[in-house]
Amino acid sequence: MALECASHHTGLGSIRVKPGSSVPVVAMSDDLTLYCRCGLAITKRLNRTTGLLDNGDGRAMVPANGVYVVAADFDRWNGPSPGDFLVNRDDMVGVVDGDALSRQGCCGPSSAQLNLRCQSGHDIAIETADCWTPHFVCIPAAGVRTTKPHWL
Repeated sequence: MALECASHHTGLGSIRVKPGSSVPVVAMSDDLTLYCRCGLAITKRLNRTTGLLDNGDGRAMVPANGVYVVAADFDRWNGPSPGDFLVNRDDMVGVVDGDALSRQGCCGPSSAQLNLRCQSGHDIAIETADCWTPHFVCIPAAGVRTTKPHWL
């Protein structure tokens, strides 16, 4: 079963569930909040999912109930980096849309560019929500932290 991370047209490609597995592998802390490098929270408190993901076009790939997936749980095939986080847009907080150029698509964004920003203006995530793609947000691990900064 292949899970689209945007599409091959956007440069993000696909990710696949590990052979013989129908659920992601849990191998790190199960719950977390993601923070922008500036310290602002960008997600609600999330729990790592152990359920199946929906990769149907036009539907939420990750459920909107406080869960996340780590790309390392999947075999990589032109997909996100192994440490990237996949979440539902409804589980994000304190984020705003990027500029119109980064959010192009048919019926919603399908860009390979960072197209969501924290409230301080830092580019932090790629939202994919077009009619021909599953809907999800890919948050590159390199741009976020999983612990609240000590200065907050």
